[in-house]
Amino acid sequence: MFEDKEKGMDADDGQKPIKRKSRGMTRKVMVIKNRSKGIKLLIKYNQDGIFVGDNSVHLTSYLGVLARTMVPIRYKDWRDVPIQLKEKLWDSIEISFTLDKRSKRNCMRTIGRSFRTFKNHLTVNHIIPFKDQPEMLKKPPVEYSFIEDEDWNILVKDRLSNAFQEFREVQKERRKKHAYNHRLSRKGYARLEEDLMVTSGCTESIDRSILWKKARERKDGNYDEVVIPVVEKIDELLKDSQETGQSYYGSDDILTHALGTPEYSGRVRGKGKHYTHRQYFHTVVDRAMQDFVKASKERQAHFEVGILAKLSEIIPTTPQSDMGSCNLKTNHLVMPEFVECPHRHVEDQPPTTLKEPPKKVRKCQLAVSRKENIVAGGTIVRECGPNYLVVVDAPYEPNTSLPIPIPDDITTIGEAVGYEVLWPAHLIILSSHPSQESNVQ
Repeated sequence: MFEDKEKGMDADDGQKPIKRKSRGMTRKVMVIKNRSKGIKLLIKYNQDGIFVGDNSVHLTSYLGVLARTMVPIRYKDWRDVPIQLKEKLWDSIEISFTLDKRSKRNCMRTIGRSFRTFKNHLTVNHIIPFKDQPEMLKKPPVEYSFIEDEDWNILVKDRLSNAFQEFREVQKERRKKHAYNHRLSRKGYARLEEDLMVTSGCTESIDRSILWKKARERKDGNYDEVVIPVVEKIDELLKDSQETGQSYYGSDDILTHALGTPEYSGRVRGKGKHYTHRQYFHTVVDRAMQDFVKASKERQAHFEVGILAKLSEIIPTTPQSDMGSCNLKTNHLVMPEFVECPHRHVEDQPPTTLKEPPKKVRKCQLAVSRKENIVAGGTIVRECGPNYLVVVDAPYEPNTSLPIPIPDDITTIGEAVGYEVLWPAHLIILSSHPSQESNVQ
């Protein structure tokens, strides 16, 4: 709701106050009343630990109130605010809301952003328009009576300096380049995702490309012209992924391909302010790996038939072969660190047979086409003439095709993780790959 507010000098100074239109300030009286009665609002979280639900709206608004009323605008940056004051802010949050202590980081970051936004609001609406009227800048706006005169003067001096004016122009030019503006207002991606999950009945996280697209949808269901090509590319990639099983890993996902630009530092596109790159993309990879392992177990029986058929073309299976079908069915993946001979009594020991020393697992790097093109890290299980039987441990290029695929089953590096596959001997480099370094010691 907008109201007419008096700003500038008080009437006692002999000048008529100028009225300007502005949004009424949020005070969160409800939270304060509940606190006086000993009532604390319970905060709900999504599976990523981000607060969602109706009470999260009250929490976010209350954090904005704290940023405006408790953090002096004399501080140039949120990082300059004393740690003692930040602890007081957290205490104010804890006595008003029931929330996990691990939320402290996100709460502090939200207050920091609100503090920066509030100072920007003061600059744009109460300082810059009156830069040629110094008399109007002697006192803070009357609706912000909690601002100390000294703090106000410090802010005014800083915002009218040449250094800040140059910085402001640079930021304005950067803002003009933002072509894909969302329409979420204060809702945020976390609450958007929650609403979509409730509406669709989905229990899994929604791909960020879908969230990005939904956040830019107008009320009439259409999109701005500049957004339409990206939306069409997202739909195309989603359809292709469903039909062909094409997988996208980490930051090189559907949204990145649709936008045509790599992920940049700062917030994660399509997920919002509470996610860091490390937090989000590592979580996505972990979930993808869990899904892969689950699917891999279901395909194991069919895979064994295929690999045995390949091996039979190279080495005839004998009763003494430790790679016979019986052994493969009993031990799905042969990845021992040490293979020791069974213990025998002296009288049972054949006099002409020498005990073989333990065999160490040999780690390697796997290449395609040429040795310089390394696509995965693996473990050598057996030498099979021109080809080696290896287990793919670490996929560096998961979408690359296998040199010797299992027809209609395992065709790419990503699909082969944890499985035994044949690999041309001349494309195997006998050196440890990073993910297995510790196991070789």
